[in-house]
Amino acid sequence: GFDAAAGGAGDADYQMVMDELFMPIAREFKPDLVLVSAGFDAAAGGAGDADYQMVMDELFMPIAREFKPDLVLVSAGFDAAAG
Repeated sequence: GFDAAAGGAGDADYQMVMDELFMPIAREFKPDLVLVSAGFDAAAGGAGDADYQMVMDELFMPIAREFKPDLVLVSAGFDAAAG
């Protein structure tokens, strides 16, 4: 696995992982199920509607359009303990 959060990775690092690791593997595998975990930790500064919209527009929708999975599970929870 690639734990980008552990190394202080930024947006460009996450995009590189999507483009060079995840998507090539997914194209070869052709998944019927896609699980998107887009939870943001409110204790670490949180995320707003614009952040979730970006995840949907730039991550989830391109994957959904390309693979047309039979089932999609989305986890997009907030850390309730922080607020």
